[in-house]
Amino acid sequence: MSAPSTAVPSVIEDTLVFTLDDPDRSFSRVSLDCDDAVLGRRRFRRTTTGWQLAIPRPYLNRLEYRLVVTERRGETAVVCDPANPERVKTAFGERSVALMPGYERPAWLQRDVTPGTSTEHLLTLDPDGDIAEVPVTVWSPDGLAADAEARLLVVHDGPEYVELASLAHYAAALIEDGDVPVFRLALMHPIERDPWYAANEEYLQAELDVLDQLVDQVPTTDRWVTLGASLGGLTSLLLACAG
Repeated sequence: MSAPSTAVPSVIEDTLVFTLDDPDRSFSRVSLDCDDAVLGRRRFRRTTTGWQLAIPRPYLNRLEYRLVVTERRGETAVVCDPANPERVKTAFGERSVALMPGYERPAWLQRDVTPGTSTEHLLTLDPDGDIAEVPVTVWSPDGLAADAEARLLVVHDGPEYVELASLAHYAAALIEDGDVPVFRLALMHPIERDPWYAANEEYLQAELDVLDQLVDQVPTTDRWVTLGASLGGLTSLLLACAG
């Protein structure tokens, strides 16, 4: 049998083990909050010093999770793992991260790259509509002149991509390495995400109008390309069909 990893949670053979200290027996119940694709039970078992859960090791290099703890007086909270210093910010709050043996952080994320520059554009729509203005942040790599033409990647939920996924850092690393041609990022702000942005024909037309204005202000070669995840991915697909 291989020795358990020193990481928290730990991996023993094909099992991922979570533990939570509770020497004062403050909790009446503890369960795991993670993606439904991860197999195994969710409820922890009580031990002499706290709580433990063992599930099949997922076919992942890293797993984001939280703990759902219920106090003896009945109050329930969803918290990060207090014993695990590995954390990540997400669009839905902070998560603990379980790193599997052999996991290596992406090399580009550990590199020093020139940060590039960002400019703000406030683009107008029909004043009679519900939304009259759309802010777009345009990121340009270092060394690209303001009047130089370049390809444009339109990113839905763009500011979150930069903050939570280091998209501008990734783009800068790709460009510095010569892996892709020089390009800019058009970081779209969703504004009223649920009522307006959510697969709405009015939004799609508004974004097409905004992008027509943007390419008049930002020198662009070829046709822009869109990027998004979840609702942003659906919007990208619909935008491609509408455009």
